[in-house]
Amino acid sequence: MGCMPCKEKAGSDAKLEALHEDIAKGGQGYGDRYSPEPTRVTSSSSSHVPSISHFSQQMLSGPSFLTPISPKPGGIAGTGVTLFVALYGYDARTADDLTFTKGEKFHILNNTEGDWWEARSLSSGRTGYIPSNYVAPVNSIQAEEWYFGKIGRKDAERQLLGPSNPRGTFLIRESETTQGAYSLSMRDWDENKGDHIKHYKIRKLDNGGYYITTRAQFESVQKLVEHYTEVNDGLCYLLTKPCVVMKPGTLGLGKDAWEISRDSITLDKKLGMGCFGDVWMGTWNGCTKVAVKTLKPGTMSAPAFLEEAQIMKRLRHDKLVQLYAVVSEEPIYIITEYMSHGSLLEFLKEGEGRNLTLPYLVDMAAQVAAGMAYMELMNYIHRDLRAANILVGDRLVCKVADFGLARLIEDNEYNPRQGAPTCSPGPNSPHAPITLLHAPHAPLRGAPHAPSAPLRGAPCAPSASLRGGLLLFANLLLGFFTLAFLPQGAKFPIKWTAPEAALFGRFTIKSDVWSFGILLTELITKGRVPYPGMNNREVLEQVERGYRMQCPPGCPPSLYEIMEQCWRQVAEERPTFEYLQSFLEDYFTSTEPQYQPGDES
Repeated sequence: MGCMPCKEKAGSDAKLEALHEDIAKGGQGYGDRYSPEPTRVTSSSSSHVPSISHFSQQMLSGPSFLTPISPKPGGIAGTGVTLFVALYGYDARTADDLTFTKGEKFHILNNTEGDWWEARSLSSGRTGYIPSNYVAPVNSIQAEEWYFGKIGRKDAERQLLGPSNPRGTFLIRESETTQGAYSLSMRDWDENKGDHIKHYKIRKLDNGGYYITTRAQFESVQKLVEHYTEVNDGLCYLLTKPCVVMKPGTLGLGKDAWEISRDSITLDKKLGMGCFGDVWMGTWNGCTKVAVKTLKPGTMSAPAFLEEAQIMKRLRHDKLVQLYAVVSEEPIYIITEYMSHGSLLEFLKEGEGRNLTLPYLVDMAAQVAAGMAYMELMNYIHRDLRAANILVGDRLVCKVADFGLARLIEDNEYNPRQGAPTCSPGPNSPHAPITLLHAPHAPLRGAPHAPSAPLRGAPCAPSASLRGGLLLFANLLLGFFTLAFLPQGAKFPIKWTAPEAALFGRFTIKSDVWSFGILLTELITKGRVPYPGMNNREVLEQVERGYRMQCPPGCPPSLYEIMEQCWRQVAEERPTFEYLQSFLEDYFTSTEPQYQPGDES
């Protein structure tokens, strides 16, 4: 089935609207730019592990106008806002969707079924489903082209420095430090700095007004913007035009488009091939460009994959590749959003990335850290973080891909420790806490950090010290056999894997931090294989003895210091991704003020 007949689209350069960002930047940290303790996650309590359902209720709740509307026959019910306007044009993908143009208005009939709302168009009178992140309440701040909602300072800078934005281009975003307030970010230029971004705090008055400087106060943010488009009045420049942003993707392919038929996917162009399958550029339903990962039969268990995929599709962040749909019968198809420049590794080695300078490389690293900081917040482990599993889109946007798949691969070379004892998974439910489904392999029973109880009924249990010593020896012996029998051409990514994960199967978010340090070397060296001149066995042996890669050519000492922190032997002493994100985002700007004062004169 192909696309439904479409109206002529209007406003192809429509601006990004904040409602499509269901998930805020987890772990970015408001207020202080650095976590007080670089090795500790401060954004979530260690005593409380959020489940997907709990997180969805807290982080996806959104503004008050998103309160559910109880559908009733023949009309609209509920007290929430029901009159919405389209921020972008949309072409229907199925018979149940509505085609609409930018500016078209709708009555929302039902917003209780996720990311696709049932609506009635006021212009055509037709009823169907629309993507919820493509609309906003009529006459609200969310409907303004310059309003970008809950994006961070660094993301605002990335977008404003795009090639289509002249001096004076601006956006308004939610304040990172003050609830109910906003920030104005605008592009400026001078002879010393060239193009750069300045940020101004929009403060809120007790009576509901807004101001940047106390001598110019306004009843609404819209009035404030209108004023500064006419006169700079203390700002560095006039506000000239809203920031240009590409139309966002929808949240999912469509209503109930999750387990799809193989016939609905066309494989158009092979983009890459690997040990376990191929990657294609494809088309869903004849109209929507997607990426398709086709897995070889036997690569992973279909039931286990579906259980994992139910969680993966709920992990939503602008620095994670969105999982759209699956074909669950073998050969398994994994359908995701399409990223135009492919893997970061190939982009650095053979694409435009070969000529990137250090500021761009550090920014790409910061984007990866942002995606991983969200996964850290959600207690989710990647297990295979490297440049080959980062995808690059337009304007150097980087997104983490293939998260969660590594542990499902049924291959003795890729998962050489699959026979090790593992923690029991949680209940087979999409609402189970993520950590239960991603618990790292347990250490051998009786290891120093997990002493075992005496065998039931044993006449005399050995002493704790003897028991711990014997089983520490067993752990070391196991590590020796792992080294002795490791194939040199193994598919398992030894050079990216933390020693405790490679030797004993202890995968945690801290082993992902180790891998991130290796990924930093890939960025700096434009895709060079880590540990040049060493094979897998040599790497494991030398790293266990304390060897670390030397500082890559052209790498600043301060960046190499971060790599060394990621490679600390004791996992708990490695930094958090929250800290890494903040450090990298501020790498070139830490000595400058975050916000500019408005000129009061």
